[in-house]
Amino acid sequence: MKNRKPLFIIFFAAFIFQAFLLTALPETAGFVTDEAGVISAEDKRIIEAVASEIKSKSGAEVAVLTVKTFEPYGSIEEFAIDTASKWGIGEKGKDNGVLIVVSTGERKLRIEVGYGLEGAIPDGLAGTIMDKYMVPYLRNNDFSTGLKNGFIAISSVVAREYNFEIEGSEFRQSAEAVKTRKNGSQDITILV
Repeated sequence: MKNRKPLFIIFFAAFIFQAFLLTALPETAGFVTDEAGVISAEDKRIIEAVASEIKSKSGAEVAVLTVKTFEPYGSIEEFAIDTASKWGIGEKGKDNGVLIVVSTGERKLRIEVGYGLEGAIPDGLAGTIMDKYMVPYLRNNDFSTGLKNGFIAISSVVAREYNFEIEGSEFRQSAEAVKTRKNGSQDITILV
């Protein structure tokens, strides 16, 4: 009996800590949750329109989250996984969601891909999207453009995976701007 009490205390403390972490997660505001206040109204409108089209045509979801800090989490990866899980990004049972997270305070970026899209967006491609389309802007504190560019690149990959075209002049204009950014070794086909 005496040996069980310390074990119970450890499990109880772990449960309380996990519950605390989950309550520290932001609430979703739709496809764009800009808690850090760094996304322009125009870029937010474009992202929401394209994300809505992706959802209606495929069931997949691509969401963007900015925060000032991911504390009390130890890493942006843990924060992104728990947030994506809490929000239920993607279709239930298909896990076909993508969450793009930027923490302005820690200056960290993460693209969290659900299992249902890992074949289309493996870690290497997610890294290329970040390095090629996002990081150059984020380094200059142009979070809005960097997030929109990354979102457009990911949206193109999702559309190709589900075999549909994204319509709308805003997407086409944004995709053309993203296509003109040429650096890095791996090319990403942006559908326009």
